Amino acid sequence: MNLVALSGYIGKEPDLKYSKSGMAYSIFSLATSDREKGEEKTDWHSIVCFGKTAEFVGEYVHKGDLVEVEGKIKYETWEKDGVKRVSTKIVASRLKLVKSNTPKNGKPSEERSQSDEDIPF
Repeated sequence: MNLVALSGYIGKEPDLKYSKSGMAYSIFSLATSDREKGEEKTDWHSIVCFGKTAEFVGEYVHKGDLVEVEGKIKYETWEKDGVKRVSTKIVASRLKLVKSNTPKNGKPSEERSQSDEDIPF
């Protein structure tokens, strides 16, 4: 089973775009922290989401917000200048905005979520 769950902070402002066919997609980075040998370590993840989840991200999610993401790990491989390269992405099927640093009506917003079953692959 390919299932990943992450909780972390948005690293840069999400980028909402639309494909030629009109499908919304959003790409953003997510920082997660863990303790290893008594020291905190931060990992960065590339997250992509589609459809209603992407539109939700475009409207409500901003740099510095705390989110929970569920999805699948996808690997892409290609060759450049004779060197094989690999990138790893998390394709989000569910995103929950746990805490927003962007005030709405004078206070940060909390606990909004969106899931999307219409992932195009």
